[in-house]
Amino acid sequence: MLSTNTSECNQGDDGSLGLSKSRFAELYGLTSDMEPILMRHRPYDLQTHEYRLETHCIRRVLQLDMGIQYPLTFHVVRDDKAIGYQNHVEQDKIERCVAPYGPSLIDLFWRIVHPCYPILNKGKFMERYLRSYREIEAPILGAVYLISLNWWTYDRELSNKPAPNETLLRERVIKAIQNSYHRPKLSSIEATLLLVQSKPEDALNPDHTWTWGYTSQALSIGEALGLHLDASF
Repeated sequence: MLSTNTSECNQGDDGSLGLSKSRFAELYGLTSDMEPILMRHRPYDLQTHEYRLETHCIRRVLQLDMGIQYPLTFHVVRDDKAIGYQNHVEQDKIERCVAPYGPSLIDLFWRIVHPCYPILNKGKFMERYLRSYREIEAPILGAVYLISLNWWTYDRELSNKPAPNETLLRERVIKAIQNSYHRPKLSSIEATLLLVQSKPEDALNPDHTWTWGYTSQALSIGEALGLHLDASF
């Protein structure tokens, strides 16, 4: 449902709202702060289906939301307008936790985690990661590193070296995920799902209530992104 045409709003992005590197999109629903019925009267561009404002834009995805008499629209904003936005700061902090073993942890992830839990697009991830770890959203970068630490000893080169500080990495991943909720994307959900599958810091205190709370947050973010809608329309 989030795939759309490109425009000046998203130059340099992947051409879809859900995978944009520089902006985020939230669904305008019946309980949003904008009246969906009034969205019928916006002067949308005929090619991009966007109504541009100085601070954001509104993207019309469908003329009618599943047959109801108002359009399906998304509120689109640049990342740097979101609360708590820090360009590359979170990625750098996470990378310092595991350096210089980041690439080895990525290899472990694809070799062991991904075949059993394929929620990331390997091709797109590696295309960005090989350019720079800064190309990966901080929550995803940290969550991949964190869950891969479970199999540190499964790598011949890593097994005889001291593992990174898992507690510090976990703290930074959690902070990055929570911060990403101010600019929700698919990566926010993917990182949350990886986090809750990571090994508990204390096996005798798995913190089930906290994990359930994070799962509920992922569900809420999914609704904000429109993942509950029928994408076949």
